[in-house]
Amino acid sequence: MGIVDKTAATLRFSGDTLDPDEITAALGAEPTRGYRKGDPWSTPNGLPCPPRRTGGWNLRAPDAEPGDLDGQIQALLLPLSQDLHAWRTLAERFNGEFYTGLFVTTKYLGGIGLSQKTMAQLSERGLSIDLDIFGLRRRA
Repeated sequence: MGIVDKTAATLRFSGDTLDPDEITAALGAEPTRGYRKGDPWSTPNGLPCPPRRTGGWNLRAPDAEPGDLDGQIQALLLPLSQDLHAWRTLAERFNGEFYTGLFVTTKYLGGIGLSQKTMAQLSERGLSIDLDIFGLRRRA
C-alpha cells in the first residue's frame, strides 16, 4: 500500500436543533468551531454569508504529514468522555461523523487503514466516517 501524503480529520456533529454547548458538556471539550442554526457567519475574507442552515460542533485535529488518520482519530477521542451512552445519545439525535481528507501527490494512489481498535471505537459511539480523497500537484 502506498503512503497518503497528508491527512485531515474533524469530529463533527450537525443537526437543526444542535446546541454546541450541549455537545461540549457531554463530551468534555470545547469545539474548534460551534454554531447554531441561523447563526450569521462570513468567509475568511470577511464576506457575509447566508445564516447557517443547520447547527454544528466541530473538533479538528492538526493535519498529519505523512498521513496518520488512525493517530488523528485516536488523538481526538482520547481526551473526550468515555461515556458510551452519552455518545450514542448524541449520535441518535444528530449526525455524528469523522470527516476526513486524504491527500496524495504520488503517481500511484496511496492507501491508508484504520486499526480494529479505532473501528470499534467509532462503532461503539455510533459514528460514521466520511473519506474524501484529494489529488495534489507534485512538488517541483
